[in-house]
Amino acid sequence: MKNGTSCPKCHGERILHAPSIADRDRHSVHPLALEVEGLFFHSPVGELEAYVCAACGFTEIYVRDVKALLKHVKG
Repeated sequence: MKNGTSCPKCHGERILHAPSIADRDRHSVHPLALEVEGLFFHSPVGELEAYVCAACGFTEIYVRDVKALLKHVKG
């Protein structure tokens, strides 16, 4: 859906984009992000975004900035 024009499940053509996904606890809200094993970061690494089909609700989740994530991955 990110690079296409329709939903791969129902072929719906209205795709909604959520540029960030929130991770919440009782006291705060943080961007949902991937964690790189063994390292501690003061800012999120690999923040996620979502594309949602308005017809059926099918959702695809992507890392917003893959290049930034790759800077923190060994190998």
